[in-house]
Amino acid sequence: MAYPAIRLCLLIVSGILLGFYLPKLFPFTFFAAVLIVALTGSAALIEEISKRKMLLASTLWTAGYPLAVILAFAAYTASTVHFVPPNSVLMFVNEKAPIKVVVKTEPSQKDNRVQWTASVEKIILSTKDKIDTLTISGNVRIRINLKDKEKINLTIGDKCWVNGRLTLPPTARNKGEFNYREFLEQQEIYALLSATGEASVKHTDEREENFYYDTFVLPAYAAVKKSIERLIKDGDEQSFIKGLLLGDRSGISDDVRMAFQKTGTMHVLAISGLHISLIAFILNVLLKRLNTTVWAKWLRFFLTVFALVLYSQMTGNTPPVKRAVIMAILFEFAVLMERKSLSLNTLGAAAAMMLIWNPRELFSLSFHLTNGAVAAIILIYPRLSALYDPEKKNPVLDVITGVGKFFWNALSLTIAATIGTTPFIAFMFGSVPMLGLFANLVIVDMTSLAVLSMIPAILFESLGIGISTYYALCAFYLIHWSIGITEWFSKVPFASVEFQLSAFGIVAFFLTTIAVLKLTEPKRDVRWLIAALVAVNIVIWKGLWDKAPQPIIMFSAIGRGNAVICKTTTESILIDAGTSEKQWSRINKQRALFKADSLAAAVQFSSKTGLVNAINAAQTFLRKDSVLKLRTMICYRPTPYLLKIMTKSKRLLCAQRVSDLKLSPFFKCDVALIQLRKFGEKEKALLSQWLDYANPSCCVAELSSWMNAFEKKKFYRYASTEPRLKTTERDGQLVIE
Repeated sequence: MAYPAIRLCLLIVSGILLGFYLPKLFPFTFFAAVLIVALTGSAALIEEISKRKMLLASTLWTAGYPLAVILAFAAYTASTVHFVPPNSVLMFVNEKAPIKVVVKTEPSQKDNRVQWTASVEKIILSTKDKIDTLTISGNVRIRINLKDKEKINLTIGDKCWVNGRLTLPPTARNKGEFNYREFLEQQEIYALLSATGEASVKHTDEREENFYYDTFVLPAYAAVKKSIERLIKDGDEQSFIKGLLLGDRSGISDDVRMAFQKTGTMHVLAISGLHISLIAFILNVLLKRLNTTVWAKWLRFFLTVFALVLYSQMTGNTPPVKRAVIMAILFEFAVLMERKSLSLNTLGAAAAMMLIWNPRELFSLSFHLTNGAVAAIILIYPRLSALYDPEKKNPVLDVITGVGKFFWNALSLTIAATIGTTPFIAFMFGSVPMLGLFANLVIVDMTSLAVLSMIPAILFESLGIGISTYYALCAFYLIHWSIGITEWFSKVPFASVEFQLSAFGIVAFFLTTIAVLKLTEPKRDVRWLIAALVAVNIVIWKGLWDKAPQPIIMFSAIGRGNAVICKTTTESILIDAGTSEKQWSRINKQRALFKADSLAAAVQFSSKTGLVNAINAAQTFLRKDSVLKLRTMICYRPTPYLLKIMTKSKRLLCAQRVSDLKLSPFFKCDVALIQLRKFGEKEKALLSQWLDYANPSCCVAELSSWMNAFEKKKFYRYASTEPRLKTTERDGQLVIE
């Protein structure tokens, strides 16, 4: 096979998926892998001793190698992902206690909150009888809410005690949204440790001894950070450059983040292969003299590896950086051994190494984006670039065509990277940035030039050469203009379009892309075309075989306010639209996921009239209206504070005051939405009495922001005894079928 690393990577992926989704097979996969390796090894040993070819040995190797890899990684994944050690920090979730930690990342402060990642060592548990100090393990994300002028002074490697509460990270509030718990688990962080005030952190005189970090990584990181702060004035530009060079994006404002996300240019904030390529190029120039002898070449190789690994450690070892560093090291090794390297095979080897290091990387969006972009650039960019190859005629035209070729190459690179990443973005976020091509064409070049300006600026500044200021000034304005252009693009209508792609759709897309590429080659391989046609047919037929839409009532967790989708087999209505237009992107995404794009009506319950009127629906049913008859639903409002939706299979009752609930047939329902402004004994008695009478399968309570902490605590105590009572604040999105 021309690409053995790609084959190995596919086998590893198969094993990880098997171990992740079928962890109960762990004992079988482990012993089966050991048995296959033993049989294959024994056959190979017998063949070697007998000095003759054996059919059994070759057969065992052909079948045993892929099976052994798949089963071994299934066992490895199941053991690392699904099994919790007895002293894991997860065993102490919801405990409030002093915990001894080791700082693993630089603390970052934004407004009055500081957070960092730490590994835990000990926990002190107090009971009436005794105090126990237990040894624990695992990584946590620490969050400290500070008062005015308070500050936490810690560096990587410091040991301290934090008196706080351990909790699990929140999961996705709604279907298809960002899952913070999974995001942290991919970084092997399993819990949150929350505390308040500077006094909750007690410093110790201890430090985790790490010669490599203390001698090289931390001083280099601090030196680069201080140089950036001296050269670039405080603001979004400085934070942006820190993100570009050090991976520290904590200081970038939310508005700037949103603008880059909306235009599909968020990837420029991540350290990528560009930075590694620049560092490798500079190292090659500086170490060019070390190409004379074999020992000098090995010295050059090890110095290059050391510098690249150092930079990777400085920037947090993110998937794009690890992939780029591994690829650069493999390329350098191929040059050292005077061997030709295949870019796609090198990418496969880098991906395989990342998965061996941490199987959770397979479920990281960053892993798929970075590998998808690089694979597309390797396969598609050369073909696109070759489409415009002007002939040299005269000096004047050569300059014009040269400029045109430069911009065409930049556009080709952007198109190739977009092809490799768009399916994953559509799958994860349910939207596709329509202006991504144009925004990337400008922003990528400007940020690349900014990086090219900052590297010499930092080098000259560290040597005390005044010319560093001019390089830094160029970088500042390039980033300033990049932010301005991105914000302008983000305000253009239809900057992004809602589009959801399934996992089958991703496979079909890439198989079709590969088939098209293969058909353009002299030796056409129709097998790829057949595979692509099969995948496309599966996607099409799967859509036809999907069950008919089922009637549902869905309550979205959008923070303040409501957004309730009531859906029959043929019609959908939206009740309320939150409290602000900023919530609409979340609401629209849920409409798309639950196939409620076309609304028969927008119904007002507690949202402002202007918000409801702005919803794209066939008609509106406002607070002043009494009856709305649709084909499969009836909306009835006897008073401004009551609303009832009736379908063939469900009855939904909405009440703004618990005092309006009566023990009469109208108030009987299957699902209810009750707003609670306060929760005293009177409200508790009324609600309990009504629940016993109406007997809904689910009653969703919306707690007012004016409700005091004591009443909220009282409500949740009562809700813990009443399984029908739910809140989107605690339970997240609720779907009643």
